[in-house]
Amino acid sequence: MAGHVSVMLLCASPTIALSPSALLRKMHAYHAAASPPTAFQPDEQYGPLRELLEAAASNKASARGTAGAAAELASMGPMYQRAATDGELLEEGVEQLLDLLRPTPDACFADLGSGRAEALMHVAARGVYRGCFGIELVEARHALAQRTLTAAIEAGTLLSAVRLVRGDLAEIASLAEQELHHAEVAGDEAAGVGTPSSDTGVVLTPPGPGDVLLRDTTHVFACSVCFDDVLLRAMADALTNRQLFPRFQLLVSLRVLPSTPSLVLVGETQLTTSWNGAARARVYVPADLLDRPEHALPVPALARLLCTGGVCTLPPRLQWGGDAVIRLPRL
Repeated sequence: MAGHVSVMLLCASPTIALSPSALLRKMHAYHAAASPPTAFQPDEQYGPLRELLEAAASNKASARGTAGAAAELASMGPMYQRAATDGELLEEGVEQLLDLLRPTPDACFADLGSGRAEALMHVAARGVYRGCFGIELVEARHALAQRTLTAAIEAGTLLSAVRLVRGDLAEIASLAEQELHHAEVAGDEAAGVGTPSSDTGVVLTPPGPGDVLLRDTTHVFACSVCFDDVLLRAMADALTNRQLFPRFQLLVSLRVLPSTPSLVLVGETQLTTSWNGAARARVYVPADLLDRPEHALPVPALARLLCTGGVCTLPPRLQWGGDAVIRLPRL
């Protein structure tokens, strides 16, 4: 996930609210049964994908794509130039992330700011999930990722479906609205409803039958080291909008988010990236987590981060309902 606008997503469905004590019991049971993480060892079964990705990164098309990306970024504003700083989550980092999340087959994993989509393809090769979704703004990187994905599919190295789209993370809410619009008017060309607008002119291609859907996102990874506060807030506001992202469970961000009422920090982990063998990543969950479906809670990640020595705790903001918290206006 090129260190540019990188974010990852995973999926889930609705029921009744869970009490804090019930969630703590679930976390404790999972913690008691979970095995400790093991040291990373490259698995031979992923060798073909590894070779394919290495070849794609070193060929002439990749070199042209790198030059094209530089030229494209030069025409963008400072926010996009910073956010698109190159860097990615390595294969070891992907395994560390999956070990934290322990996604179920209902998971829909996505990397927003997916770059060459290498991390996404490593995820898709490691399990049968609802799907993997990547968003990349830079056209040259997106085109390279599409070619590599086609080669990976033809080589039979992926177990889960992957969908890559070109889009702007600052407008992730608009992209989700476009997808919702396509769903509402699917098959009805006479609906007469316009597609939601985009400030950058990027329009989401309507999903095809069986395509991975952005709104199915449950877990999100953001390679956000160079994201500014405007971008991070837009991302947080969109992901916690339950109309746009009804299945969202958890965000892993390499940069601390600015203060936001919609997300709660539950801990930190370390991930292997192209610039740091132990990059600090912060893990956030929705502030209304306990109002979400019981079967869609990120219990494995909560147990890993909030249980120790047989004792599990919850941050104060997850111990009381939203109506018990008085939000003061910003000065």
